[in-house]
Amino acid sequence: MPSFSKRMGSLVVTLAFLALALLLLAESYSEDYHLSRASTAMGPAFFPRIVLFLILGLGVLVIAQTIRQGKEMADTSGMARVLGLAALTVIYGIAMDWIGFVFASIPYVIATAALLGYRRWQWVVPVSVLYAFAVWFLFQKVLLIILPASPWFQF
Repeated sequence: MPSFSKRMGSLVVTLAFLALALLLLAESYSEDYHLSRASTAMGPAFFPRIVLFLILGLGVLVIAQTIRQGKEMADTSGMARVLGLAALTVIYGIAMDWIGFVFASIPYVIATAALLGYRRWQWVVPVSVLYAFAVWFLFQKVLLIILPASPWFQF
C-alpha cells in the first residue's frame, strides 16, 4: 500500500466525518422532522442530534491534536480490514431494507466476526442470533423505535 503521512490521513478522515456530521445535523432540522419540534416529547431526532454534536466536538479536538503532532508515517497494514468492514456495513444497511433488521443483523455479526479474525463459531452464531433479537426487542418493545421489518415474519 502507498504510504502517507499520519497527519494528512487523520485530517482528511476527520474532515470527512465532520462534513458528514454537519450534513446529517442539517438534515435532522429539515421539514421531515417537523412533528418532533411540534410536540413536547424529545422526538426521533433528539438522540441522533446529541451524537452528531459529540462527533463535531470530538472532530475539532482531533484536528487540533493532529495539527500539534509531528509528521510521521501512518501504518496502513489494517486498511483492507477497515475497507472490508465499511463495505460490509453498507451491504448490511441495504439488506436491512430488503430482509429486515433481524435477518440482516445475524449474518452481519457473523461476517464481522470472521473479518476481524474471530473463528469460534460455536459462540459467534448463537451470539449473533441473541444480539439481533435482543437489540430488536430493546428498540421495538422498550424504546418504541421501529426497525425495518422482515417481509416474511412479523415479530
